[in-house]
Amino acid sequence: RLQEQVRKTVVFVTHDIEEAVALADCVIVFSPRPARIIAEHRIDLPRPRNLRTLRASPEVTAYTSAIWQALGDGDPTAA
Repeated sequence: RLQEQVRKTVVFVTHDIEEAVALADCVIVFSPRPARIIAEHRIDLPRPRNLRTLRASPEVTAYTSAIWQALGDGDPTAA
């Protein structure tokens, strides 16, 4: 809510992919050291967003899977 009120750019650093998808308009994936950008995912979900309800949505699942693929870890939900 704060970001929407002040209308400023915010940079979050997280290892939680679902959190990144819920909060971001764009998720940047970095490689291990030396860090380089390996993927950029534009998140096109309506705002305001509620993490609790978003977790179950097929759109978040698709974004999360694509980010896992970019990390080279595959999709951990596919097991």
